[in-house]
Amino acid sequence: MFLGHPGHELRIHGWLSQARPEIWVLTDGAGADGRPRAETSRRLLAGLGARPGPLFGACSDRTVYEAVLRGEASFFTNLAHRLAERLVAGNHDALVSDMAEGYNPTHDLCELISVAAVTRASTMLQAAPPSHYTFTLDRLPDGEPAQRSEDDIVIDLDAGAVDRKAAAALGYAKEVGGSLLTEIEATLARHGAQAFARERLFRRRAAYEARFLDQAPFYERHGEARVRSGHYAQVIRLREHMLPLARALHAFASG
Repeated sequence: MFLGHPGHELRIHGWLSQARPEIWVLTDGAGADGRPRAETSRRLLAGLGARPGPLFGACSDRTVYEAVLRGEASFFTNLAHRLAERLVAGNHDALVSDMAEGYNPTHDLCELISVAAVTRASTMLQAAPPSHYTFTLDRLPDGEPAQRSEDDIVIDLDAGAVDRKAAAALGYAKEVGGSLLTEIEATLARHGAQAFARERLFRRRAAYEARFLDQAPFYERHGEARVRSGHYAQVIRLREHMLPLARALHAFASG
């Protein structure tokens, strides 16, 4: 698995406890709260029998955002190269990543980096690429009908697994505090734990730019509000910043 932030693993807690994959996490998860979450995730994963990978919470969100704003493509192609090498060396047959939903640039980059990594791994192996799956963070776990396909991996959790998942999410959130606790409590209150009884890993993937034909991604609109309030100095833009990185990752994978 390749995740943007620690804590994302809670979304597919049931699958994680079955598959017990190696997990890479790009950032420490501190975000605006300034409270790193990587060690909390390490303990959660150890309890589930999963294992941290060579990259686990090494970067801050600020580091990633600054690389995006500078157009520092090598920062992201180097990550794709490391991930591809690990896929080959570990003889891994699948990679699961955050889905690019336009909610957060780091989430989106995890998918874009993963696509490049599995393509590059195929070239290195001279064989079919490892399968690549994504999971949603910005909507309910089963996604929208248009996103689903018969090649998805679907896990239906029993009542005990749902209770363990909800307890793990609340326990994690209470430990790290801040906005994550508020978000999880609000989500459970709005949808109930049973809404998270189905987990889906998606195989269908539209072109990145095509996902935002109707409106700008949320991270642009959120960034504009943060600039107006004085919290950000600059907005990360789809066309100015993210699409050039997507093209650079595609060129790396094809090279």
